[in-house]
Amino acid sequence: MAENKRILRLLLIVAAAGILAGCGNAAKAEQASKDAAAEGTAAADFPRDDIGVPDAVVMVDGTAYELEGFDAAAGGSRQELELTVETDTAAEIVLPVISPTHFWSLEETEEVSLVSYDKKAWWELSEELEGEVAALQRFKVELPAEASTYIRFKWANVNEIGRAFDDKAEDYYLCIVAKTK
Repeated sequence: MAENKRILRLLLIVAAAGILAGCGNAAKAEQASKDAAAEGTAAADFPRDDIGVPDAVVMVDGTAYELEGFDAAAGGSRQELELTVETDTAAEIVLPVISPTHFWSLEETEEVSLVSYDKKAWWELSEELEGEVAALQRFKVELPAEASTYIRFKWANVNEIGRAFDDKAEDYYLCIVAKTK
């Protein structure tokens, strides 16, 4: 009888620890989403799968556009999007990192001026997956009023960080044609 009580106590302690640990992870993920929403960023609404890996989309001022042909394992894809940016002053562009070995870089030109940038994991993955991260890169750029502007991004290996934009060997090239009102 005493042995059964010990086993029962042990099971209750393990179950309580499991419940508390699970609730803690859910609270962290919920807090990260609240932080993103409080900052007024599209990261709060960024589409992701049920594990938490970001989908292959680009969000421009809160609107998602599919990155056609984007594959984290393969490279050499090019895509051009034509869209209208709803602001005269600045646009927020959010891109998924997906792989810890790659990053997005922006070509700054006379027309495209980087206002702010951050790279942050807004939530945690529900499962640890090798080679996948939940981080997003967020670019806020200033665009000229009433003009068409090319906003160019390259998704490249971290070994390309020190190189000029034109010299980077990209695994994915994205060109957004932004028409401001």
